[in-house]
Amino acid sequence: MQQDNYEFTIGQEKTIRQLAVLLRWAGVAFLILGTSLVGMATAGALATQKLDIPIDWSQFAYVCSQAVMHLVIGAIMLSVSQSFFLVATTAGHDIKHLMQALAGLIRMKQVQIGLLVLVSVYTMVNVASLLKMVW
Repeated sequence: MQQDNYEFTIGQEKTIRQLAVLLRWAGVAFLILGTSLVGMATAGALATQKLDIPIDWSQFAYVCSQAVMHLVIGAIMLSVSQSFFLVATTAGHDIKHLMQALAGLIRMKQVQIGLLVLVSVYTMVNVASLLKMVW
């Protein structure tokens, strides 16, 4: 396989490695938050059901949509982190790995924007329906 004949300096690799570590920690934090939100939504639904209170499915769906958004972003962030680690730890393929990592960042941001738009629309619909009930 052809090498791309470019190697980052030790200092540049250190910077890239720091980014990879931060992305990894952020990805793990997003996964923990997403998992916690799923637990919170489930526990809330079970608790209200046990108390014979009707479950607010709208609230349940909203929290679950937030959880999905965090879980997806966390998973993509871990993948992007691994790509940046490859840039910093391999020889002969720095540009190829860097371009893969940047493509992953772009994909992460596209997914994040898409999910934020969906959650925002869902939120606005719920706010409108609540305002309609009040007025």
